[in-house]
Amino acid sequence: MLRSLNQYSDWIFDLDNTLYSQEEYDLVAFHNLEVYLLKSGACAQGVADVLFREKRTKGPFDNNLFNRVFDQYGLRDYTGIAIDYYRAADFEFYSSSKMAEEIVRCSGSNRLFLVTNGHVKIQNKKIRAIRGLSMFDGILICPHGEKNKLKPSRWGFDELDKKFSLRKPVYVGDSNKIDGGFALNSGIEYINYEFKDEDWR
Repeated sequence: MLRSLNQYSDWIFDLDNTLYSQEEYDLVAFHNLEVYLLKSGACAQGVADVLFREKRTKGPFDNNLFNRVFDQYGLRDYTGIAIDYYRAADFEFYSSSKMAEEIVRCSGSNRLFLVTNGHVKIQNKKIRAIRGLSMFDGILICPHGEKNKLKPSRWGFDELDKKFSLRKPVYVGDSNKIDGGFALNSGIEYINYEFKDEDWR
């Protein structure tokens, strides 16, 4: 994948499932959530595994994940607490992905940018976890809850372009619908890539 970027000047990346595996984060997040709930007195033994399996089955855009699983567990009263804990991201997370470091090594004089959808606190934790804060020339988080700013809207591209005057950009992401749509709406080239440890070179 990295070799195909050389024809472009500005490399713009998605985050989740592009620079690391979202499942890596979810394993840590759901485990810490279970521990938190158990300490709060909830009968939540095993809920982390169920949340992980359900998210893997339904995909990353399952808005009813917590409601459905917590109803099954008889934990409906803890649903809001669990969602708040997950979004607060108040736990340690370090990614094993080395992809961001390799991108820096291969980028030469090309500029590096990140445009990602999500809750700001969660996304910032993930960016720190891949050692990304110092590698990108510009980082833009399209805030959850503001649909006009979320990809596939071109808002994130326009914000970067205003600040950095982008030159021959390309966008790399895992979702043809969201990331490919973002590139299409922004009038830039798109490379579809889903993170796998063994194949990102």
